[in-house]
Amino acid sequence: MASKAPTHASELSTAILQHVGLGTYPEPDVASADIPASALPGLLEAIDKTRDSVKEDLRNLSRQSASHLDGWIFQAKQLQLDIEKSKATAREIVNEAEAGKSLRAHQEDASSKVELLKRELDYNVTLGHVIEQLQAVMRLLDAAQHLTSRRALLEALKKLSEARRFTTQLDIFENARFAGLVQRREARIRELLGSKVVECWAALIKADASEGQVVINTQLDDSTFSMSLEEVTAAMLELGILDTYVSRLHRDLDTVIINPLFTVDAKGMAPKAVYEKSTVQISGMSEVSNPSTFVQEVDGLVRFITRELPERLHQSLLEKLLPSLMVQLVNNSLDLSVPVQLDQMADFKSSLVKIEDLADYIDTLGIAIPSEGDLSLWLDRLPQTWLARRREAALARMRSISHDGAGTKRIAERVETQTVSSDDVMITDGQVRGNDQGDEWNADWAEDDEIDDAALVDNLQPADDNEDASAWGLEEEGPVIEQIDNKPAVTEANVEGEDEAWGWGDGEDEEQTEFPEPATLVRLAPKSIVKTSVSKRQLPTDREITLRETFAITAIPDSILELINLILVDASTLSADSFPIHAISTAAPALSSLPTLFMAFYRATARTSYASQPAADMLIYNDSQHLAGSLGTLLSQLSPDHPLYKRLTRSLEAEIKLLYTYSRLAYGREMDSQRTILSDLLSATSGFDNCTSPLNKREYDGAVEDVVHRVRELNKIWTGVLSDSARLQSLGAILSHVIRRITTEILELSDGINGISEEESKTLKYWMDQVSALSDLFEQDPSGASADDEVRRSVVHVYTPGWLRFIYLGEILEASLVDIKFLWNEGELSLEFEANEVEDLIKALFAESQYRRDALKEIKSSGRQTRM
Repeated sequence: MASKAPTHASELSTAILQHVGLGTYPEPDVASADIPASALPGLLEAIDKTRDSVKEDLRNLSRQSASHLDGWIFQAKQLQLDIEKSKATAREIVNEAEAGKSLRAHQEDASSKVELLKRELDYNVTLGHVIEQLQAVMRLLDAAQHLTSRRALLEALKKLSEARRFTTQLDIFENARFAGLVQRREARIRELLGSKVVECWAALIKADASEGQVVINTQLDDSTFSMSLEEVTAAMLELGILDTYVSRLHRDLDTVIINPLFTVDAKGMAPKAVYEKSTVQISGMSEVSNPSTFVQEVDGLVRFITRELPERLHQSLLEKLLPSLMVQLVNNSLDLSVPVQLDQMADFKSSLVKIEDLADYIDTLGIAIPSEGDLSLWLDRLPQTWLARRREAALARMRSISHDGAGTKRIAERVETQTVSSDDVMITDGQVRGNDQGDEWNADWAEDDEIDDAALVDNLQPADDNEDASAWGLEEEGPVIEQIDNKPAVTEANVEGEDEAWGWGDGEDEEQTEFPEPATLVRLAPKSIVKTSVSKRQLPTDREITLRETFAITAIPDSILELINLILVDASTLSADSFPIHAISTAAPALSSLPTLFMAFYRATARTSYASQPAADMLIYNDSQHLAGSLGTLLSQLSPDHPLYKRLTRSLEAEIKLLYTYSRLAYGREMDSQRTILSDLLSATSGFDNCTSPLNKREYDGAVEDVVHRVRELNKIWTGVLSDSARLQSLGAILSHVIRRITTEILELSDGINGISEEESKTLKYWMDQVSALSDLFEQDPSGASADDEVRRSVVHVYTPGWLRFIYLGEILEASLVDIKFLWNEGELSLEFEANEVEDLIKALFAESQYRRDALKEIKSSGRQTRM
């Protein structure tokens, strides 16, 4: 529905006029109302009225403001006139400015012309001065050339210097062509003058290598002129060639004089310098008996140079000559002349006086000498120099000992006196033990399945008090004993400083198994398999016995001890108040480091030095043990008042420990090497599997024979090297490894489902008998038996852990069920085997039967104490 139209036309016209005049909007109802056509005339009428009203208002307003408008129009016209005047004035100013620029251009042009005239005038003046200078230079050059031709060299040099001064003042004309011509002429005259001066130098100073002489003349007299060496030096300095010819003179002195002086022939002879007036010449030969010979030669040469040459020249020459000369004197003569032997120090002291005099004289010259050639510093470091020489000589001796000493052998003897009781554990125990230590020498070498033979031997009693101990050279007949070593037995695998005991390069080998060293002496008496009752034991008695054993050592330990004793003697000599050179005596405490150095050198080179010797590691073991014991004796005999007592005690105690450790390492290497070889040989048996096969039997036969041969070969190699006790213990350890391997493989056969046939049993027993035959290596003469007696006892079970177990296993292989039951019930089989092991062997050796079942039942129910 459309909006309602406005009620009155006046409302609509008012709304339109307000919108046009004032910009207001009508009310919404008016703005949205429809405008009918009938309303238009009214609207137009209202608009006309409004327009007429506005026109009337404008007319009234114009009439009221007419007077004001006339004033404004007049002022506008006046302003326009002022503007025109200003424009005219501006044009005048611009014209005047243009005229000023022209005037300034004329002024600048005139000024530049004036400056040009001034420069031209100055140039002409300067040119006149330069021409005058050139005239003076030419006159000076003419005079210099004339004087040079007349050999008036110094006057010519002065003229040339003045000419040079003038030519340096040419300023802007320096690069001019005429200046170049003057400079070239000056250079030619300078070159000519230089050649004349050099001729004078050559006439004054002459070096003749063929004659071995250098002549220095201070004055050159000729029929036409005379010139001194000092004047020649000044001329050469002015010409800038002095340094070149001083260097040449230095080379000539080195070649003709210095090098021959320091050349010593094979006979200890060296040329000597002879000084006659202005000549020094190499003439004749003299014996170089002490360092003062070279010191005197150097002193004479330096004094000759300072006497014959002008100060300016000899100062320049000595600055080049002395540093190298003094370094050569120190390195090639003085350092090497310091005597190593202290009995030569009295003669050396006189040489030191001459060295001090030369050092003082060189200090007065004010020449800078490098530290390695400074004689004053050399005197200050004389103790270090002597100590280095002493160390060098000692190491050279050590190298000689290491190279030659291993090939020289001698027999060493160890003797000890002990008071023992007949019931001492050493007598009743079959194992080697030290006091309260229980050191089982081969415990570390045992494998996991090794039988503890100590328990077995503890249960066995001696069958005879007069058991064999003759191998040890007992001075007195008595019960069987073993030696207790002076040194404490080493029972721990890791000893303090053990790593340091290795020689340099030992770590490059494959990993070594550590072996404790064998005991020195061991009881040799065999134990009876049958127990001896306690009631039969004798009452304990104390008796004194002397133990002896011999073994081979090389010349190295004694030579090292000799070196150490020399060190001790030197330290005492140095510390004495009567020692002639107090400065060197301060080196005495530093001598304490040399024995440690010897020990380190020995450990580092031992394996190489002994490499060509049979049983090299065993020789190292013997030498290290002997050297350690000798060092201990040396320390015990060293006086507390000795200057090295405190330092040497600490260092040698540490070295003794390292030597014992190193000896065990050497012993361990040898044992591990032999065990590896035997293991490789036994690996050919393949666990004795199918041993009755012809092919296998032939191969196993060869393997067992190789093992037996190898053990016997080791016995030959070690005999005469190791002591009897150490040899038997080492062989026992090797043999123990073999029988343990064989025993284990046979027991593994018994666990098989096929068992062990009778033929296999005989074959295995045959091979075990071959190995058992090695017991003859352990045979000893009983105590008290004469040399003609044929009674010999084998002590293999004492030295070979697991031997009785091996023997019993062989007996089981060929025994009947009755024999096995007897050995179990009445014998010592239960001490060597577990019940289940015997049961497995019976099941493998015997077929199923009532007898076998009864035997197994009896063994199970016997309740026998088995081995621990």
